[in-house]
Amino acid sequence: MFVNTTRKKRISTIIFSLFATLVTMAAFCFAGCVQTYRGAGEFSADEVVLAVGEVLDPAQMIDSEFELVFESGNASVLAKQEDGTFVAQRSGQVSLVAKHENNVIDVLSVTIKQKFAAPANIAVSNDGLITWDASLVLEGGQVEAATYTVVLDRDGSPS
Repeated sequence: MFVNTTRKKRISTIIFSLFATLVTMAAFCFAGCVQTYRGAGEFSADEVVLAVGEVLDPAQMIDSEFELVFESGNASVLAKQEDGTFVAQRSGQVSLVAKHENNVIDVLSVTIKQKFAAPANIAVSNDGLITWDASLVLEGGQVEAATYTVVLDRDGSPS
């Protein structure tokens, strides 16, 4: 009985040692793999805002020693061109992913908004009346214009 217990302890110790060795080896391998891509590159910003039709060159926004591939999370919002740039197609939000050998290096959040024209014909009268013509470009390309009037009281607050 005493011999059997000693033998079981010895077998348990050997199995535990083998398991511990395998876990340690796996940990070093994993740490080595993660180490390879640490510092591989980061986008110069966390988020970019574009207008519809605007072009984005992600290669100009990231410094990396690796050859990177860029992918849009939604090509109908941000479409990749043959030259590697991306064109904003329609309003929305999308992630732009930088990869090296199918490993994600960094992710850039891209928000795309419709083009709006700056107000035109801004005028301030002697009575404090401020007027301007505002216009915006709708998704279909139509231009919609309206005239707005703001009157400021003597204390500067809108009335």
